[in-house]
Amino acid sequence: MKTRRYTFYPGLRCTIFLLIIIFVAPGVPASGMFFPQQQKAGTGILDSLFRSGAAYMRQSVPDSAARQYTKGLSLARELGDSAYIGRFYNGLGSVWQIRKAYDKALEHYHEGLKYLDEHRNTSDVAKAYVNLGALYGALKDFDNGREYLENALKILDDESVLRLHVMGNLAAMYLDNDEPVASEEMALSAIPLAEKLGQDYVLSVLYTNLSKIYSDREDWAQAISAGELALDIKDSLQVGNTVAAYNNLGRAYEMSGRYTPAGTYYKKALQQATGEDRALVLQNLKSVAKRQKNYAAALEYAEARDVLRDSLQALDYKGKVAELTEKYESEQKQAKIEYLQAEGQLQDKLIGRQRILTIVSLTLLVLFGVLVYVWNTQNRTRQALEKSKLRQRFLLAQLNPHFIFNALQTVQNFIYMKDAETSASYLGSFGKLIRFVLESSDRDTIALEEEMEMLRNFLYLQQLHYDNSFTYAVSSDYETEAETIRIPVMLVQPFVENAVIHGIQDVPGGHIKVTFRAADEKTMCVEIEDNGSGFFPQEKGKANAMHRSMGMDIQKGRIREFNSEHKRDITVEISPAHPEQEYPGTRVVIRVPVL
Repeated sequence: MKTRRYTFYPGLRCTIFLLIIIFVAPGVPASGMFFPQQQKAGTGILDSLFRSGAAYMRQSVPDSAARQYTKGLSLARELGDSAYIGRFYNGLGSVWQIRKAYDKALEHYHEGLKYLDEHRNTSDVAKAYVNLGALYGALKDFDNGREYLENALKILDDESVLRLHVMGNLAAMYLDNDEPVASEEMALSAIPLAEKLGQDYVLSVLYTNLSKIYSDREDWAQAISAGELALDIKDSLQVGNTVAAYNNLGRAYEMSGRYTPAGTYYKKALQQATGEDRALVLQNLKSVAKRQKNYAAALEYAEARDVLRDSLQALDYKGKVAELTEKYESEQKQAKIEYLQAEGQLQDKLIGRQRILTIVSLTLLVLFGVLVYVWNTQNRTRQALEKSKLRQRFLLAQLNPHFIFNALQTVQNFIYMKDAETSASYLGSFGKLIRFVLESSDRDTIALEEEMEMLRNFLYLQQLHYDNSFTYAVSSDYETEAETIRIPVMLVQPFVENAVIHGIQDVPGGHIKVTFRAADEKTMCVEIEDNGSGFFPQEKGKANAMHRSMGMDIQKGRIREFNSEHKRDITVEISPAHPEQEYPGTRVVIRVPVL
């Protein structure tokens, strides 16, 4: 038998998995706590529901399939049929996998496997192993994926299509996990079975994965042979994407010094290639043209590639900004929903407690009057504290979008200026900062070390935005205690933001200094100092002495709520930082209780 292989070229590498969702075929059910006629009728219904769900999955209607599987699972539990319980869990796992809810898919697959193991149906267990192995492979968890597929292979001793799929998946998984020898052995052992079963598409995939191994060994002659055979199969079946096949055949010919067929295959790949694949094919065409000393054509391909990459890069930037914006909007909607739900639940609790209080008061007015009074007073105090804490969290949720909107506008400005390198740097730093803000938005306090790191990231982004027109320093006296001391989250950032935007902007040699020091054992002193245009009492009505902004209004509300809840005051003092008249600067001193 002539070995057929398929060659990949770096940039269009893609190990092909035969990722399939197995719809477990009905088998013999386990006996339940019903009479034989009832059991037989119940099994018929289970069989009908399962087949109906599988049909909906083949028609790509997962919602309808989920309804059938859910009904079947409920009935299977009533009948005590462990085999069908496992099958319906497996079916629901496939629904979640189609919906890309991979955590839930894994949960249902594993739960189904428990019942299938109990039933000891080898075929059903093998199919569950295949589903788990394929899903883990798609998630790039090759260790778990390989384990489940190898277990499936051990119990599938017949020459079936399912066994062939398992072998193909294992060959691909070994290849992606840098185990070329194991991948080659598995693929070579699967080829005779694929030919015997007439599974030409699987055969082409096996040759494809084999060819990558030979391509990595730079065996270009075999790579050419394998690529042409793989294309023959795909052309006869008229399925699958042939861009990678054409491109890698061209690469093999090019590396063999046969430039004319190399260019022919590259051009065939170019006819179907899109996006980044098209840019890579254009690069290959340029390479062949240079080898043939056709410099005019090489220049033409290079220019086409550069134009395409510029457009792809612009789309990528816009996509990242859109993704961040969508994530922010989704988080904000969820925060508001949770706030309203919590407020409604709190109100329901309040109404319920008041009703109980009224009944008790009327029934035991004389005997328990004093006790009811004390209980009612404590209860109202606790409710007031809960509501105060809820308001404080919502005010924090309002602060985050104000900060995020300012940063998003900066990202957009860089993109519009077509400064790709700065845009990428800024976007990367901003991504880290946005994750920090979103992850900390549901917390009341944060470690001092994390707050300082967040401020450094924020000031770095602002410094980049203002073209390094100012410098900054963030320091602390709490060197050994920064991880254990906690302060209210995002407390300092709005003051620092005001120092940048309203203080040192357009000031030559601007500088911001943020210092965390101990005032006493129970109080921390945070100083934000700048050398900007300063604080003018006469403009208090206009700017409220701090260039008032929406963020500062929210911050004042947060400070009020904190002081009310903890009975320990956060105080803010604002004064000129220097005696100079032109640039007196501003010093903000925040005294915070040490938590």
